[in-house]
Amino acid sequence: MASERFKLSPPEPAEVDLQAAVADALKIMVRPPAMWTPLPIGHVQLTAPQAARLARIGVQRGWPDILVFHVGCYGIELKRRGGKLSKTRTVRTPRGSLRVLEGQEDVFPRLLAAGLVEIATCDSLHSVLAALETWGIPLRRWR
Repeated sequence: MASERFKLSPPEPAEVDLQAAVADALKIMVRPPAMWTPLPIGHVQLTAPQAARLARIGVQRGWPDILVFHVGCYGIELKRRGGKLSKTRTVRTPRGSLRVLEGQEDVFPRLLAAGLVEIATCDSLHSVLAALETWGIPLRRWR
């Protein structure tokens, strides 16, 4: 009876903590010639001038959190359990003009059409490693 009243579940880590754990693991697990890099732009709170500077030099919105290169390019999008891809939205700039902020729901299909081989949405380190294994990325043994 007591177990029915108290359903315990582990705390859900913040997405930035998941990304840090994945980065720590990839530093150890991914073997050459494979390479990877994070695109952490969405994980940093930017001031308006910083965001404008990044936009000015061409930083794009809606890309996967991590890119992996090995006989192709693969994207890993990290989400908290139950998280969804971002949607395109329109906002007003400080000067009042409209600006379209592209979301992952629109960007990911275009990345795939442009030749990004696969994109996996992962909510744990285990799901990231499973995706890498499925794609044939050379990994140190982890099982």
